[in-house]
Amino acid sequence: MGSIFDCADYPTEENWIQIYNRKKESFDKIYLQVKEGNQSFSILSSKGIQDMELSFWLDEFNDKAFDLANSYVMLFHYYDKGIPDEEWVTKNKKEDIFFSSL
Repeated sequence: MGSIFDCADYPTEENWIQIYNRKKESFDKIYLQVKEGNQSFSILSSKGIQDMELSFWLDEFNDKAFDLANSYVMLFHYYDKGIPDEEWVTKNKKEDIFFSSL
């Protein structure tokens, strides 16, 4: 028995970049700036705790923005492949399987 990865189709690196670049400007606006490098926080002050929590939530937000960009690329990869025009039928031809047009 195979896994779902045997059935999945992924864009090549070139296609991935091409699809991502369609909305690169919008994605760049979504990401929030995070301080680079190692950060230290004084947990003995309320300001240090607030800074640490803010840093955590900025990372969480940027992770979600990254997931959004990946979902966009995968969605348009499959959208660009198109939905077949012919209806799918089972082997015994008693039951039609089709894509909804709605």
